[in-house]
Amino acid sequence: MVVVTRSSSAAAAAGPIRATHTASQEPAKRRHIAMVLALVFGIAAAGLYAAYATFPELPSEQSTALRAALSWQGLVSGDKLTTVKLLSSTLQEIKKNHFAHVLALFMLTYIFLQTFAVPGSVFLSILAGTLFPFPLALALVCVCSATGASFCYLLSRQLGRQLVERAFPERLATWRAQVDRHRDNLFYYLFFLRVTPFVPNWFINAASPLIDMPLITFASSTFFGVIPLSLFHIQGGKLLNELTTTTPPLSAFLLSGGLGLIALLPTLFKNKLKERMD
Repeated sequence: MVVVTRSSSAAAAAGPIRATHTASQEPAKRRHIAMVLALVFGIAAAGLYAAYATFPELPSEQSTALRAALSWQGLVSGDKLTTVKLLSSTLQEIKKNHFAHVLALFMLTYIFLQTFAVPGSVFLSILAGTLFPFPLALALVCVCSATGASFCYLLSRQLGRQLVERAFPERLATWRAQVDRHRDNLFYYLFFLRVTPFVPNWFINAASPLIDMPLITFASSTFFGVIPLSLFHIQGGKLLNELTTTTPPLSAFLLSGGLGLIALLPTLFKNKLKERMD
């Protein structure tokens, strides 16, 4: 009886010690995960830079225009519409002789932004409308969005669980409950979320693997879910030159106004849609 009592007492005493030791390891583990994520981001950024470095040498005029469009003033502090026009006109000339390079760099950049939740994909969607035929532009945006979002999903599943759970515990729990109510029609629910502004896309990408979202359902719903807004962005790129002239045609106003109204419908009916989906 004495031996059993001592063993039980030792086990009871060891429990809090193990819990304290595990808790003390959590910050170090999170730092390790953050360092690995930073390393992955650095490797991807270096690979993207290397892809840009392999671009064929350009005439001085095109090179100067491209550097101006991609400068800090062009991308951050300057007028975005002017930047898009400058970048579009420059790439249109470059594309005549280097179509494959422009296409590959566009896709790599888009996937990079989606993978690491870096803002700028809308800018690229508009740019796609100025550079490529409409069907190709739409296909590129949908494929790159689904691919980049899937890479983000995989990164979160392998490395980001602790970071997401610690940063957004209540939000994650709420969304898990909502998703559980729609397990039977998960594809349509995710499609709905991609079209509407209820849940940010970066959160959907990072949180989906933590609530047992199947990757195939996630990727396919992303592919089709980005189509509505992409239609608006790409058509905006198509109309960019017409809309910035002094006297744009009436068709440009009507089409852009109609697309704008369609894009605003989810926001206008946000409460009714949310009640229906809940």
